[in-house]
Amino acid sequence: MHPSRHFLSGILFIVIFGLVIAATLGSYQGKFRSTVPITVATDRAGLTMSPGAVVKLRGVEIGRVDGVHAAETGAEVDLAIDKSKISWISKDSTAQIVPPTAFGAKYVQISSSSSKGQDTIASGAVIRATSVTVEVNEAFSNLAEVLKAAQPDKVNNAITALSSTLDGRGEKLGGLVTQLNTYLETLNSSLPKLNSDLDQADGVVGTYEKLTPNLIDLTRNVTKTSDTLVSRQKSLDKALKSADTFSATAAQFVKTIGKPLTNLLQVLDPVTSMLSRYASVLPCTLSGTVYNGQLASQVVGGKFPGINTYTKLKPSDDPYTAPNDLPKMGFDRGPDCFGMPRITQADANKPNPNFGTGANPYGGGPKSPTEGLATTFFGALAGLVNLG
Repeated sequence: MHPSRHFLSGILFIVIFGLVIAATLGSYQGKFRSTVPITVATDRAGLTMSPGAVVKLRGVEIGRVDGVHAAETGAEVDLAIDKSKISWISKDSTAQIVPPTAFGAKYVQISSSSSKGQDTIASGAVIRATSVTVEVNEAFSNLAEVLKAAQPDKVNNAITALSSTLDGRGEKLGGLVTQLNTYLETLNSSLPKLNSDLDQADGVVGTYEKLTPNLIDLTRNVTKTSDTLVSRQKSLDKALKSADTFSATAAQFVKTIGKPLTNLLQVLDPVTSMLSRYASVLPCTLSGTVYNGQLASQVVGGKFPGINTYTKLKPSDDPYTAPNDLPKMGFDRGPDCFGMPRITQADANKPNPNFGTGANPYGGGPKSPTEGLATTFFGALAGLVNLG
């Protein structure tokens, strides 16, 4: 073969081989695919986000990252989405920049809520990144800050002390855990009752809520009262001292008259008991006296206020005779007004009550006209004449 032909064949082979490599690289980079541009706006893109990173939707690759550049409010990631798969992305989609592993390069994960063909995103649209995974170096930096604040030597000392404390006390710790488990089981059985109490507490809280204005007013009034007491503390001290002096004087007075006063009260006890028993008679007696006084004033005139009487002396009653006239306490009828204050004719016709004293309170029998006249004009002298 002619040397020139070998040379041309070599050149042609190299060109073809280069075209194959270029086509392979172009195909890998999506140069021959029809794509739709979309932009992801984010606060930061991360350290390992670079052009060529894949774009996924529900785990399926739908495009590539075309470029990453800074923006006024953070960073922007340009996406090249396969035109045949753009219909999978809705207008309200969001993006997350995540790595496949802790140290792997990041990729863009798109989340879409709409089905295929519904509210498809437009070319050149901007979607927002909701999260960007923290880089490992940033995690280590934060951990270093935490360890710096926590002071590892002191943490180590605390852990060592805790280990020494628990050493040989496993059985006690196990018993404590067992007791805690028993307590939790008991508490768990009481939870229905606790829930019932909490439901009932709702009504109690509502009642307290209604009473809150009154409680606030009461607190304000108590505050004003306290301020008044504080402002008049000197006067209050004087009053307390006066009360203390009075109590000391009263104590000495009571100590002096205590026994006589006790004896007096004991003596008055039967009298006061009798007055207490017949107390209901006093109002009707006084009312009857006033009422009958008014009736008497209509008959005899009301010139002089009060009760006017004409008194005369009469001879003594017949002497007492035993056992007919022996004194006794036989009246035990209880309180009775005997028709007072307004005595009717039927009350007046009733027989006189027998008080059962043992003596005749109505005299020694009827007197002759001469004895009655003598008693009227001569009183006691007539009695002496009769005795004579």
